[in-house]
Amino acid sequence: MTHHLPLRAALALSLLVLLAGCDSGGDDGPDPQQTEFLVRYEVTGVCTGIRAIAYNVTSGGGVESGSGAFDLPWSFEHVVSAPTSPTATALAATCAPANEATHSLTARILVDGEVRAQQSVEGTNTLTVSLGVSLR
Repeated sequence: MTHHLPLRAALALSLLVLLAGCDSGGDDGPDPQQTEFLVRYEVTGVCTGIRAIAYNVTSGGGVESGSGAFDLPWSFEHVVSAPTSPTATALAATCAPANEATHSLTARILVDGEVRAQQSVEGTNTLTVSLGVSLR
C-alpha cells in the first residue's frame, strides 16, 4: 500500500490553486525582472511516523520535483531558474503518528531568505502540511 498518493494530490492541488491565483497586475509581488530565486524548503516537528516530504517547482519550462521519506528536521535549498511566468513552488509533508501520541509538523518555504509561506499542524491522527508560493 502506498502513502504517496495523498501527498502528491495535496502538492498538485497547492500548485493548481497557486497558479490559478497568479495575477500579473499590481506592484506588491515579486520583481518581474528577477529570473533566479534561492528557495529553501524546511520541515520540522516531532513525528516518529514521517511518511514523505515532497517539493515541486512548476514553470513554463517544465516541472522539477523531489520526494521521499526523511528524518526531521529536514531542509533542502536550491536555485530555481524562472525565466517565464507563472512559476510556482510547493512543499508538502505527511506524518502518521504512532501510539496515539501527539505529533507536530511545521513547514516553511523561504525565497531569497524571506519566509514566504508557513504552516503548522498538531494532532494524534495523520498530519499533512501543504504550502505553495508564486515566484513570478
